[in-house]
Amino acid sequence: PKPKQEEDTDDDEKKKDDAKKMKTVLSAYEDKLLLEFQPHILKQHEGMLQLEFDTFDRAVDAFFANIESQKRLLRAETQQAQAAQRLDKVKRNQDQRVELLLEQQELLKQQAQLVETHADMIDK
Repeated sequence: PKPKQEEDTDDDEKKKDDAKKMKTVLSAYEDKLLLEFQPHILKQHEGMLQLEFDTFDRAVDAFFANIESQKRLLRAETQQAQAAQRLDKVKRNQDQRVELLLEQQELLKQQAQLVETHADMIDK
């Protein structure tokens, strides 16, 4: 029999290898939506693309790892969309301010022209 320490080392290496295999399998399908996991193929899923794993445990791990990555991706996309909305809102606000300032400038020009035109009346 192997000493306890060697068994632990073998187990750690096996877990690392399994994790690498899992990442390799999932990376090929990371842009896909995993719908569910089943220990056997149901009739309704026979025509669909399927991933098969050595054990049900690995299928469950892969499924939930994929779900977590999809959640992270969705959060990132949501944050990006919110940032774009905030930026658009700021741009619209700035455009409105510029328009308002241009209108005020035009009004002030007209008032200044009226003052210059009627300067002789104002001085009296």
